Amino acid sequence: MRHRNRKNVREAVHLFKSIASPTRLRIVDFLLNHGPVAVQDIAAGIKMTHSAVSHQLAHLSGAQIVKHAKVGREKHYSIAETKPGLAIVSALQLV
Repeated sequence: MRHRNRKNVREAVHLFKSIASPTRLRIVDFLLNHGPVAVQDIAAGIKMTHSAVSHQLAHLSGAQIVKHAKVGREKHYSIAETKPGLAIVSALQLV
């Protein structure tokens, strides 16, 4: 295992905290199975309120796990093709 500096450790902690929530994992799993979708579709798919899903997406976006694209007046979310996003995808494929 390679030596990690403090910045790398902080980034790893931030990533793990971001996915420590069962709700966030459900959102990530939903996005993996349904591709770019609007917040209301995620909310309906996992049976949560629009507001609650938006709040969780903000955390996931801040951790660079998800990204969004504007489609008209809506934001459509998908898994980000970043190190954190790809790491989460890989981890979920193992379970």
